[in-house]
Amino acid sequence: MAGTKINEATLRESLKGTENIPIVDTDLPKGRTTAAKLKEYVQPDKLKTAKTIDGKQFDGSKNISHLAVCSTNGGTATKAVTMSDFTIDTGSRLEILFEESNTAYNVSLSVNGSQAHPICYQGVQIGNGVLKAGCVYLLEYYQSKWHIVGEIVNVDAELSDTSTNPVQNKVIAGKVNEMQEDLSLLLSAGFGLWYGVEWDVTESDSAVTRIGNMDLHRSLPIQNGMYRCILNDDGEEVYKLGADDSTKKEDGVTSAVLDGTDGMVMVRIPTFYAKFVRDGNKRRVLISENNLPGFMRMGGCYISAYEAAIDRTTSGTPKLASVVNETANFRGGNNNAEWDGTYRSLLGMPATSTSLTNFRTYARNRKVDNTEWNCIDYQAYKALYWLYVVEYANRNCQLDFNDALTSEGFRQGGLGAGVTNINGTKWSNFNGYYPFIKCGYTNSLGNNTGVAAYTMPDEYDAETPLTTYVPSYRGVENPFGHIWKWTDGLHIRIQSEEAGGRSILYTANDPANYQDSNYDGYDEIGDIARVEGYVKDILFDEGEMLPTVTTGSSSTKDFSDYFYTNIPASGEALRGVLFGGYAADGATAGFAYSSASRVPAEAGASIGSRLCFIPGTARSAGES
Repeated sequence: MAGTKINEATLRESLKGTENIPIVDTDLPKGRTTAAKLKEYVQPDKLKTAKTIDGKQFDGSKNISHLAVCSTNGGTATKAVTMSDFTIDTGSRLEILFEESNTAYNVSLSVNGSQAHPICYQGVQIGNGVLKAGCVYLLEYYQSKWHIVGEIVNVDAELSDTSTNPVQNKVIAGKVNEMQEDLSLLLSAGFGLWYGVEWDVTESDSAVTRIGNMDLHRSLPIQNGMYRCILNDDGEEVYKLGADDSTKKEDGVTSAVLDGTDGMVMVRIPTFYAKFVRDGNKRRVLISENNLPGFMRMGGCYISAYEAAIDRTTSGTPKLASVVNETANFRGGNNNAEWDGTYRSLLGMPATSTSLTNFRTYARNRKVDNTEWNCIDYQAYKALYWLYVVEYANRNCQLDFNDALTSEGFRQGGLGAGVTNINGTKWSNFNGYYPFIKCGYTNSLGNNTGVAAYTMPDEYDAETPLTTYVPSYRGVENPFGHIWKWTDGLHIRIQSEEAGGRSILYTANDPANYQDSNYDGYDEIGDIARVEGYVKDILFDEGEMLPTVTTGSSSTKDFSDYFYTNIPASGEALRGVLFGGYAADGATAGFAYSSASRVPAEAGASIGSRLCFIPGTARSAGES
């Protein structure tokens, strides 16, 4: 253990995300440990070469003199001690310890291992250099002179920041205690096993700081575990799609069938583990492939690659779908057949004009008497959101898309404005706020993050053509914008001022409990904001995304997304939650853009959803 050090500067920098391994030059055992165990290893070198003391050079030409015995409280000296009191031969060694005690210095002499009586320091000198209090000096006698061999750091048996011995490593002990919370975080998580981000809630920058293992920030093992695939109704992967072209199978040559015949086009979200840490004004999000102490399980599900369509092949049991299919059975929007063959055609578009209740029912129709198929749910959406934030280290997802890495090898930028720059009046005149981007528009991007340009038809604006950009985050097309997405598994209980004045988030973890009538099977999470505005702060614990503060921010600060709500005039209301925004929302839209202003039974031309498959084990302790 001797000679092992904690590098404080490196540790602090690692928490800022600029270093890879926070503890260096150690022989710490692999795996989990404790701060107490760490302190056992934090010891300084026992011997330091000392050619100068207090800046003065010692060349061995001076003799030790002026040692005097006196009382321990600094009284009158009673005996003079000189070097002649000791037998000194060539090779003899002398240790002198100076330890501060009240206003005097206790001195102990030891020659060749024989301890002399303690004496009180009144004026010990070696030539012109004054020995430093709090050090043991080792001198060796040869060539008729005393030569300084080294300065021995005297260390207490255990580190303590209250020790009266200034020589022991109490400075390091104090630093260890000062950094105790950060150290506990590092040690409990396991060195190098997690990566994440942190921010200060008192600062408004939307950017967050990378922390943890920087190599993991470069390799992104969890995010790189996402891919598009074909999933059958039993939740089995039929085949993966091409990494760079979703119209192909994994081999990049064989054509894939995306119309629903082989199964649904889904994006796998791997199982991972996350920890959401409050530390004063700091918020930290840590993610890992490993089930570490204090971490919660997330992901382990499939989210539709496209905004959801509805398969009406069997009229009595419509099914929510994720497909590229332009036949009448999969017509999008409100299923208006009169627009077929016109610029307003809804063939191949995602479905809208459907309530949350019906989206849930249509998803469950994929597998009878089973709750694994759902419309997108809150737990899956949270996993997707935090994977994005950790990867791009920014909460403003509308930053310009930039495919290049930083000089450090990290992702930068965002997903661009997305399909949010549409003029509301022109959109209404064009097709009444129904969707206009066909499912699968980003197939050419495969599993990659990117944007695909789309120019609006002349019927939208013939004089000033408008181009919008369809984003895809690792295969998830239009994660925000274009149309709102009904999201299941959460309710907002909104009270009028006279009925209690609270807006309370309730969530359910088990899809079997999803319903729209009351809060049975849901857990109360906490109060959210009651005024609309840009999101300044969120509930945060366990990854909650709903806002608590919606004043003092903007489209470029903090979470950079908006929040809508509606407080009833009397009584209270059960509201569902829409995420992402729609095509005319502009800068207000984004991953964290939400609306708690509609009841779950409400439907609208610009409101759709996504399909989601949640394996039966995904929300349990076992692996999915």
